[in-house]
Amino acid sequence: MLQARSNFSMHTVLFAICVGLIMSITALPLRAAEPSGEAAKVAAIVEQQRAAIISGNEKVLSDSVDDHLTYGHSNGMILDKAQFVKMHGGAKFNSIKYSNQTIDIVGNNAVVRHVLDAEVVAPDGKVVHGHAGALEVWKKEKGGWKLLGRQAFPLN
Repeated sequence: MLQARSNFSMHTVLFAICVGLIMSITALPLRAAEPSGEAAKVAAIVEQQRAAIISGNEKVLSDSVDDHLTYGHSNGMILDKAQFVKMHGGAKFNSIKYSNQTIDIVGNNAVVRHVLDAEVVAPDGKVVHGHAGALEVWKKEKGGWKLLGRQAFPLN
């Protein structure tokens, strides 16, 4: 009877260890998804720029992009800095939401990917919904981050 109890106890301990390991391994991606350090700074400027597009704040838009910006839309339209500021400063967005965002810091650059869902009021007054993926390249300059390049692409 003593032998049965010790085996039962050992099985219980092993089971508890396995459950603990599984729980800690599955929790790792949740912690890794939270940006920290420079990635957190990039996440903040991406959010600031998103809010500026919705509000049409041309100063924030201009300040958040590099002078050599190349900004690609999913329909193939390419904008430089002046065109980006003018178009997004005057656009009427009801909403822009980013999901599945990842940020990788590579030296003085950051590679940002996300899925965006937007609702914009077209010049004719119709509400248009957009769904696309985007790849953005940000560069660190003078302690801050500036958008250097962006390319959106259609998603199914």
